[in-house]
Amino acid sequence: MADTSSLVEHGNRSYCALPQPERRTRMATVEFVMQPESRDFSKALKDRMLASRAFYFYGMILLLIFVVTAAVGGIYSGSGYDVLFVLLLVACPLGVIIPFRAARLIGQGHFRSWNKYGERRFRLDKEGLGCKTDLYEWRMRWPMFRRIRETEQFIFLYEIEGPCRTIYKTCLPGDTLSAIRTLISTVPVVDKEMLRQAEGAFSCPGQSGA
Repeated sequence: MADTSSLVEHGNRSYCALPQPERRTRMATVEFVMQPESRDFSKALKDRMLASRAFYFYGMILLLIFVVTAAVGGIYSGSGYDVLFVLLLVACPLGVIIPFRAARLIGQGHFRSWNKYGERRFRLDKEGLGCKTDLYEWRMRWPMFRRIRETEQFIFLYEIEGPCRTIYKTCLPGDTLSAIRTLISTVPVVDKEMLRQAEGAFSCPGQSGA
């Protein structure tokens, strides 16, 4: 049977449209393919980082170190430790930049390995989320997820223990995204934060849900 899949362009972005017989956007099952770019991975990591309590406490600790260093440095000015105080004051702002730089590098690594074992084909239904490539397949039932959080560009599915699965909204056509959001709204995950959008307004930026 001939492969009727095609690469659909939207501005400077593209996504893979599944062959029409295989493209299921019914509420019971949604099958889709995502081809994120390097910046998509980096943005997703930064989004999760900024929303985490760990980053909040990390920023508070850096701020506290900066304030204490500035205060102590003013008291002991000229004591011979001026260079140390200056280094600490410079290190605090750099400490804020480092996590964002790390997210960019990690995102580049994820991008290089995304299709390492073949194209990833995802399947979402009332039972759970699954993924299949040429060499491996995995599937997780909804009780394995503790939280679902949607942003303008991503849908994050947090596992009870393990990595966070990400749906890249900018890599999907509007009708597929609409079906995914509709299905997710019915799954048995208690902690769920979905964006409020008018019916039919599920398109990603720069895409139409025709």
